Amino acid sequence: MGKMYRLWIAAILVVASLSVGPLAAADLPNQRAELRQKLSSSLSNIQRARYDEHRGTLRTLAVQNLVNGTGLVGKHAAGTNPEVLAKTFLDQYAPLVGAHADYRDLHKTAVKSDSLGLTRLSYEQKHGEVPVYGSVLHFYSDSSGRLLRVQGNLLPLDGVPAQAQITADQAAARALADVIARFPELNEADLTMDTPELVVHDTGRGAPYAGRIVLAWRVPMKRGFLTVESVFVEAVKGNVVDQVNETHTLAREVYQTNVNTDGLVWQEGNAQPYAGVDAPAINELIAASAETYNFFASLTNGEFLSWDGQDSPMRSLYNPANGGCPNAFWGNGTAAFCEGFATDDVIGHEFAHGYVEGNGDLIYRWQSGAMNESYADVFGEFIDLLNDRDVNGGNALRTQDALSQYVTPGPELFVEIAGGETRTFRAGGASFGAAPTIAGASGTIVLVEDTTANPNQGCETLANGAAVAGNIALIDRGECFFSEKAANAQAAGAIAVVIVNVQGNEVVNMSGDDSANPVTIPVISVGLADGNFIKAALAEGVTGSVQAAQAEVEDSARWVVGEDIGGGAGMRDMWVPNAGNDPATLTDPIYMCGPVDVDNGGVHINSGVGNRNASLLVDGGTVNGVTIPALGITKVAHIYFRALSQYLVFDSDYRDNADALEQAARDLVGVPLNQISLTSEWPGPGESVITEQDVAAVMAAVAYSEMRELPESCNFAPNLIAAAPALCTEGSSRTLFADDFEGDVTAWTLTHEGIFESFTERDWSIVSELPAGRNGKGFFAPDVGLLNNCGVGVNDETGRLMLASPAIDIADASNLRLAFEHYFSTERDFDGGNVKISIDGGDFQLIPADAFLYNGYTGPFQIDNNSNPLNNQPGFHGTNDGTNRGGTWGTSVVDLTGLVTGPASIQIRFDFGTDVCLGNDGWYIDSVRVFRCSSSSIVHADSNRWVPHLTSATGGFTTSLQMLNTDSTAQTVTLQPYASNGDPIGAVSIELAAGEQRTVNAGTLLGAEAGQVSLVADATVIVSAAYRIAEGAGASAHVRESQAMGRVFEVLPGEQDVVFDGMALINRGTESARIQVQTLNAAGEVIETFEVNTALAPFAKQLAVFDTYISEDTVRVRVISSQDATALFLRGTRVGVNPGYLFEVQPLVITP
Repeated sequence: MGKMYRLWIAAILVVASLSVGPLAAADLPNQRAELRQKLSSSLSNIQRARYDEHRGTLRTLAVQNLVNGTGLVGKHAAGTNPEVLAKTFLDQYAPLVGAHADYRDLHKTAVKSDSLGLTRLSYEQKHGEVPVYGSVLHFYSDSSGRLLRVQGNLLPLDGVPAQAQITADQAAARALADVIARFPELNEADLTMDTPELVVHDTGRGAPYAGRIVLAWRVPMKRGFLTVESVFVEAVKGNVVDQVNETHTLAREVYQTNVNTDGLVWQEGNAQPYAGVDAPAINELIAASAETYNFFASLTNGEFLSWDGQDSPMRSLYNPANGGCPNAFWGNGTAAFCEGFATDDVIGHEFAHGYVEGNGDLIYRWQSGAMNESYADVFGEFIDLLNDRDVNGGNALRTQDALSQYVTPGPELFVEIAGGETRTFRAGGASFGAAPTIAGASGTIVLVEDTTANPNQGCETLANGAAVAGNIALIDRGECFFSEKAANAQAAGAIAVVIVNVQGNEVVNMSGDDSANPVTIPVISVGLADGNFIKAALAEGVTGSVQAAQAEVEDSARWVVGEDIGGGAGMRDMWVPNAGNDPATLTDPIYMCGPVDVDNGGVHINSGVGNRNASLLVDGGTVNGVTIPALGITKVAHIYFRALSQYLVFDSDYRDNADALEQAARDLVGVPLNQISLTSEWPGPGESVITEQDVAAVMAAVAYSEMRELPESCNFAPNLIAAAPALCTEGSSRTLFADDFEGDVTAWTLTHEGIFESFTERDWSIVSELPAGRNGKGFFAPDVGLLNNCGVGVNDETGRLMLASPAIDIADASNLRLAFEHYFSTERDFDGGNVKISIDGGDFQLIPADAFLYNGYTGPFQIDNNSNPLNNQPGFHGTNDGTNRGGTWGTSVVDLTGLVTGPASIQIRFDFGTDVCLGNDGWYIDSVRVFRCSSSSIVHADSNRWVPHLTSATGGFTTSLQMLNTDSTAQTVTLQPYASNGDPIGAVSIELAAGEQRTVNAGTLLGAEAGQVSLVADATVIVSAAYRIAEGAGASAHVRESQAMGRVFEVLPGEQDVVFDGMALINRGTESARIQVQTLNAAGEVIETFEVNTALAPFAKQLAVFDTYISEDTVRVRVISSQDATALFLRGTRVGVNPGYLFEVQPLVITP
């Protein structure tokens, strides 16, 4: 291994060559970016490279498998051990895949070779001895010694605690209470749990957002034999942070009612047919479970037996005693079927969930869960098509876009504008009201009006009821429940209702409770753009029809899931997913965008994307002008199973699926495919062979399905805007108070008040584990998640926590501002916080919503049924869109001008309130700043006083600026920051009282883009900088401002085995500078000259580490600039050298 820099210095000076060893964990984003560039430039045959969009880690990398091509790490000898290939890759790119640089967190789990000559070497990830839930890394190599593919989903583990602070029993109690609180219909006596397991967990696994990486207890909860879900309880704070559903809805053993000895009604070797109670259903379970077993066994020619590949029993249960009916389930190694659900394709579907679990084990939520459902649908339908024993309908090929009579078609809206223009809009349905019919409900479309401030939302009795009567009511979404809108329109005489989703173009499938006022007319929804089109034409006159989708209907059950359930009303149509209001492509307007607590983020709906892809490949068709040939079941089954078994991981999404399907097809080109059988005779290889034309068909189908696209309708919005605001819209800022909580925080006052004795005593507290990967410390107020049996006065956590600043003296209140960086994830509408201000010791008063200039309050807290003391006030509450848990860091800016009118002493207070029950994460405050905006920009002459190097928390560590006024009078320090490329950033002025010493975070004060700063101040003001990346000795360096300027600098390098040297140089000239480094020997002769930068812009910064230049003969290092320059030289110890240190080296400055 090459030279290694000490962790903290590596974050300060960016290294030109990354082969020297591991950098600081906090600098990993920069390191990964450079490794990514190195990878792309060193490989010319990359076929696919995909990176995690949140963390920048490599998920998939594959090279073209050419006969004479090389692999990812060059060509090794035939038969090279796959571990050698993997370690060769990891030695160069371990941080890029998310592993430690020495990959100590990776542990080999399996090596599998297949009949195609491909070997998959698998690793799991551990944090010490703690497993990382769902994290794997696969290496794929061939027999000729080439590494062809790397795929994984590792998590960065830096900063994750190593020890749990709560016990497994405490976690189990909180998990049980959480399940009961969310599912009050469950009987606690029927719930059991497996032993809690300590894991590292990403709360965003499979989700369209970045989650938190936490040490957590995973508590598997069961209802009877079925795993209901795993509840994750944070092992440090003790709060529930995530729930993962593990019940997949929809030798042989068949049980009735319970999985125990008494419930066993048939097992392998018993007589057939079964003649006992429920004989038709039991016999179908016996037959279809055998067909499923033989389907996969013959597909793999006996290599993968039973659902887990270990030839475990195919266990099924009919009519489970623990509820969940009517439905079918997979969990805990058992497929369960309620009465009426034991049909061949549903049985195949549920057991296919087991085969998914035994291979890719896709997490059951968001796109991963949709793929889990889709693979189960696909394999279940293959079995249904091959056994050809449908009760309802046959398996005749269906024509393009034709509907099946065995699936109830979804709704649509047909409109005709006066003048003859017609359009048909896709629509969402409702769980209440009448189902739209083929004939439709026709009439004039009328926009409703009521007497509220939002008259088109129809939340009260309609003012234009006479116009609505006998026609179709057009209503905007918002303010009240869908069912209430429909009921008001129905009361006015409407024959149908169309609700416009004013929040986006997504078509919403609506739910609602109309039991108090039943809705009997059809209710549908349309997206925003379609709704606006209709509204724009209303003046001309628009008629319409709320109807079931109009298309040719055929008597074929081919590609219908569950056609034999309930008299022929199938659950899903894989040929035309839109028929059941499921999407066929990723950009389909009816793609479901969540939330995760509704169908686990759309697993049964968004499965339509994968389903249409499979049906199109099997039967062929022309889509978007492209004809895709029919490949048939045998080819597609092999492609799908290879994709699932080889190339998908725990949290794979549709983009991964696109890669997996295409790669699986390429793998199988020219290979005789095993013949598929539903009997115990497995014929082995047959004549069917996948061709290059078949690969092209797979690619065309994937392109049609848009698997690599992002859902257009899902514009998941953060609860705060992450982009840093301009603190002053014009001019510059003058800081009066700033605290980033990295130092002494005892000046802040912490108080709380609980309404009842059951309130848990707690205050705001300083935490060093900030969410979303943020470095540093901050104040935290927890949103307590309560246990079971909570109510008014009983386990009641109603109360508030208060965090008050020290007194801040304001001499001039003109253009006074407050800015604070924060993050919140709370129970929406019920728990959250707001900001208050006290002036001259008076009572604290709410800072109103209209005082916020940027990132204002979410909105008012709910008043009804909300005991939060802040319930009649506006505040910050909720989570990011599309999530149940999680927020975004952002900066809020407040105009205090109208609240503080003259010289005053003020205090700022952050209040966080909770109601009686439930909770989430909480509110984090990272920095607070009070400042004034001047009417014009601060302009000053160039100064010879510089801090040549700054970085912020986003760069891996913090730079603190320390200012000491040694004078007996107040002094002003003006700071002029620059971006690293030399672009100036808004100047900042700070007022220092006589004798005052102040420490401020450079990133907080000057912004994350600031790379260097010049300053103007009286000579009595002493300025220095401290760089810090961790606590303890050796973790920081303290350097004085630099005033030396020159064009030639010389330093004597340290002992290279122990230390290394580096520099940060600023071009102080008015023109671009040429920067060179020369090495000199003992005689003063130049050994070599290196061109570092041929055109460094004025006021730009150049970073360099001298290891690249120094040889054994080097005695001095000379840095030459063609323009005047200021430079900072640092020396630090290498990794493993103790004690570690970092200090400034004074150069010899030569001014020509």
